[in-house]
Amino acid sequence: MNDIPKHIVVIPDGNRRYARRYNLPIYEAYKIGSERTLEFLNWCMEFGIKVVTFFVISYDNFLKRSKEDVDAVLRLLREN
Repeated sequence: MNDIPKHIVVIPDGNRRYARRYNLPIYEAYKIGSERTLEFLNWCMEFGIKVVTFFVISYDNFLKRSKEDVDAVLRLLREN
């Protein structure tokens, strides 16, 4: 297990598609993604991965996404 990386970068994608597919409010889809993120971070800790970077929202998306999308992301960041 010498090939375990020390740093992983994650760019989450698909929350809005997930919300549409399962007819969920956008916040709920982002909440599910947030819960999966915590599971992933626990997995990283178990394997000794020292650094994980999440690129949650780009500046461009911050400006172009709907207020509902941006508010959902910001709310979850505050809650977690």
